[in-house]
Amino acid sequence: MAKKKRRSVKITIISPASAQTFKLGISPVEARINLQAAVFIDGQEATKSVVITWKLRLSWEATYNTYQTKVELSGNSLEAVFQSGGILRIRAAVIVDDEESSTRMMVKIDGVNPDKKEIAKLLDTDILKAVAWEESGWLQFNAKGEPLLPIKPKGQRIPGMRGIFQISEWWWGRDKRITHQDYIKVAWQYDYNIETGKEILDFLHNRAIAKYPKDSAEKIWDRTFKAYHEGEASFNTLEKPEEFWYVKNVRKTLREKPWAIR
Repeated sequence: MAKKKRRSVKITIISPASAQTFKLGISPVEARINLQAAVFIDGQEATKSVVITWKLRLSWEATYNTYQTKVELSGNSLEAVFQSGGILRIRAAVIVDDEESSTRMMVKIDGVNPDKKEIAKLLDTDILKAVAWEESGWLQFNAKGEPLLPIKPKGQRIPGMRGIFQISEWWWGRDKRITHQDYIKVAWQYDYNIETGKEILDFLHNRAIAKYPKDSAEKIWDRTFKAYHEGEASFNTLEKPEEFWYVKNVRKTLREKPWAIR
């Protein structure tokens, strides 16, 4: 009996377009991507007669880890929703005559900085406003749409800090005393980044109160500001917190309130 000739199968991704760049929305922080492919068997359109399976892998490389979001879908003319950015690798496949045929492509998802008015709504005290301003100028992303990584005056990169409150991947990404543990959200979702910054400041403020119960409220906050920049070990140093450069900067920002300038 003659062996059955294998049919020619071609699958083409129609949407999204190759190398396309998507933008995360502001409210909600998400990107919606339409998935559509066409399948041809022996040169004839056969999309409706086969099942298309999709494997999506969104990757973002931080300082210490590579973070991934994986999605699997089945069908055509679908919508995939992502709440973070990075490089999205897309694989579409079909099985015809017990043989799989597939195609791949990559697209990019960038972040978008919200308006300062949106940020101000979530920063409900001047202290929060000042620390966030000192950390990032209220920016979640750089000009390329990547989670903000600050640069020192001499051009040296500071590892592991991201977003409006410059949350440390190394310190707080591993500290189970903090409930906000999703570093993908820290990096890509400005509202989650702000919530995380609030929690860390509250945690450090309470630690300062417990360790120095006789200090004034102002000095407690100075200790908190210093610990936010230097870590909890700074509570044990002899240096006066009000003389530390970062504390001076935050206090100056509190006085001048640059976010109020129109």
